[in-house]
Amino acid sequence: MKVKGDNFSPQATLTWHPVDDLTVYGAYRTGFLAGGIGNPGVVTNYTGFTDEQLHNALAFDDEKAEGFEVGAKGIFLDGRLSGDLTFYHYKYTGLQVATFHPETTSFSIGNAASAINQGVELQSTFQFDDHLNAHVSVAYVDLHFKDYSNAPCYSGQTAATGCVALPTPHQDLSGEAFQAPPWTFNLGADYDHELTDKLNIGVSFDVTHWTTVHNRQPNTDFLAHTILNASIRIYEAGGGWEFALIGTNLTNEIYATGLGSKPLGAPQDITGVINPGRELRLQVTRTF
Repeated sequence: MKVKGDNFSPQATLTWHPVDDLTVYGAYRTGFLAGGIGNPGVVTNYTGFTDEQLHNALAFDDEKAEGFEVGAKGIFLDGRLSGDLTFYHYKYTGLQVATFHPETTSFSIGNAASAINQGVELQSTFQFDDHLNAHVSVAYVDLHFKDYSNAPCYSGQTAATGCVALPTPHQDLSGEAFQAPPWTFNLGADYDHELTDKLNIGVSFDVTHWTTVHNRQPNTDFLAHTILNASIRIYEAGGGWEFALIGTNLTNEIYATGLGSKPLGAPQDITGVINPGRELRLQVTRTF
């Protein structure tokens, strides 16, 4: 069995500077990811397989991407305010999707017919003075399968919840969102000032909020949560010693990622990765 692919992926970008310190651009981009052959371990006996059956069981096809983005970047208010705004829309054809099979603890790679990745991102920083600045960012992502009618069923999925038995168990995920939270918000600030002739103090914080991602498999939603990170440090301005107290997840949000069927478990068993809770660290650094 052979898998062969070739591709020509052109790109083009136009940039315009309508005034000083402002850039407007538009870009058309294409991309390519070669297909291949895998041995997922879900096929136990290849005897008697035709070439077409072998290809369907082991091979995955090329992935292609095509789309555009437009945006603007600028510096305003005598350099105190900077920011950028980007809109993008990309279509993936033959999107390569890795599927975990809990009954055999193996992965297989297949292709979704098409998927859409589109959204908008805004980032901005404001410098209040020489000591204090604040930054904010907002991102909206619409990431969904446009056409994925042959997606594997999850463990324990029934016909009532969308699993079709023939010719092989599959479900239709066309129109379903996947992976990324639709909204992400971030707000933060940094403050730095002299304490003495030799010592400076720096204080910073970041608050990030992610919205919920709903999944078709029960009990695998990625739930909305907010994380606060902050730090305070005292350091020698010309280099030398630095003492920092660093706090992560100060809101002590407990959530799980990578939720899915438990390997070798019952159909209702779910596994995932729990994020670390609140952490405080004392860090001492010496620069020579």
